[in-house]
Order: sequence, then structure tokens, then C-alpha cells
Amino acid sequence: MTNDEAGNGAVVAEREVTEPLSFAAKTGFRNARHTHAAGLMLLIAGALLAALVGTWLVWFSAYMQRTMAEEEIRGACRRVMPETADRCFDTVIIQRGGARR
Repeated sequence: MTNDEAGNGAVVAEREVTEPLSFAAKTGFRNARHTHAAGLMLLIAGALLAALVGTWLVWFSAYMQRTMAEEEIRGACRRVMPETADRCFDTVIIQRGGARR
């Protein structure tokens, strides 16, 4: 609707009647490309962060499991053979395939 079509002497600006422009049309195609690149960088950074956190959680759970198993073995050796508990512990760890201290 333009000023000529308004009728009754009403003044209507063309800006009020037209459809609003999309974000890509307002900012230009070049900025839309930058927006996609920034989104891709955020996706890559998020994936890298998730991988690092996941790796740390796996390592930490393996460490905790090994520590608890060693404490359990030490306790059992102290109960069964208190005078040679360290030797018992080393023997059990070696038999289970672990490294010697």
C-alpha cells in the first residue's frame, strides 16, 4: 500500500507495509557465511571439550578401580599373613598381571 492507495487522507509509509527482511538479507550473504563458520568452530570446540572430559572420566574411573583393588588386596594380606603382608601383596599383584612396585 502506498500513499496514493491509502485513501481518506491517511499517510502510510512504505516501510510499514513491506515484509520484514530476513537476517541473511539484512546482513548480507558474506556475514551469513561468517555465522556458519563461527557455528562450526563452536561445534568443533564443544566436541573437543566433550572428548577431553570423557577421556579424563575414563582415566579417573580406572585409577579409582585400581586403587580400591590394591587396598582390598593389602587388607586381605594383612589379615592372612600380617608378618609378610608386603610380600603377599607383591605376589598377588604379579599373579594378577600387574606391574611390580
